[in-house]
Amino acid sequence: MTNVWVIRSHYGKYTGHFVDGAYVGAGWLLEHDLSAVKKREELTAIYRQANPEQSPQVVGSIVGQLWLFLEMGVGDYVITPCSDSQWLYYGRVVDVPYYYAPNDRDGCDFPHRRPVAWTRRRINRSEFSDAFQNTLKAQKTAFRVKHHAEFLDKIAQQKAEATPKYSKGEVSHRGKKIYAEQIKALLEPQENGKFFVIDIESGDYEIDEEMLVASLRLRERRPDSVRYGGKVGYDSAYHIGWGPVLIQ
Repeated sequence: MTNVWVIRSHYGKYTGHFVDGAYVGAGWLLEHDLSAVKKREELTAIYRQANPEQSPQVVGSIVGQLWLFLEMGVGDYVITPCSDSQWLYYGRVVDVPYYYAPNDRDGCDFPHRRPVAWTRRRINRSEFSDAFQNTLKAQKTAFRVKHHAEFLDKIAQQKAEATPKYSKGEVSHRGKKIYAEQIKALLEPQENGKFFVIDIESGDYEIDEEMLVASLRLRERRPDSVRYGGKVGYDSAYHIGWGPVLIQ
């Protein structure tokens, strides 16, 4: 099942960083790389050691939100409000957590990150029912959205109403053909360094499951060939803020 999550960006302070950097972030345990944590008990032990003065209730709340962040599934949707909380950005989680070292500051203080393919169109929360809007009022930094079916229906409607430069079929055919060629090239030995991005001007077209699977397989076989956070192709067919890159 595809889940929908809200990850806040400190009252919208880092929403622009999230969207422009193709990630979503969390800000606890700044000096700890949590990307390899596999069990909630392990995360709890790390947090308690770093914050021995905090009550069990506080520890439980924060660890719960951090664990949710680490456990979001690839392909799940994530929502983050703007500084004007009436407006929402949304995207899809495209890979596992990674750690952005504190000495590599990019303007955002959240070191725990998940790569996200954001949709550049914002959506107004008033377009949703009162029940859905009330869900968004939860006083947490990270939480799962109830009434997620309503959200999925709304973005499907929004996507259908968009008018791309190419038809969906043309974009899908062109994009997948070029993407397949570049994936193949990345997996073959290279004599010279090459830089690959996919940049098909098509308006705003969402990543499909084939794209996600291909990228994950590429990352498994050639982990050095994927770079996150590039600012290339945000209006491309596949929103390549997280696209495949080979650097030699």
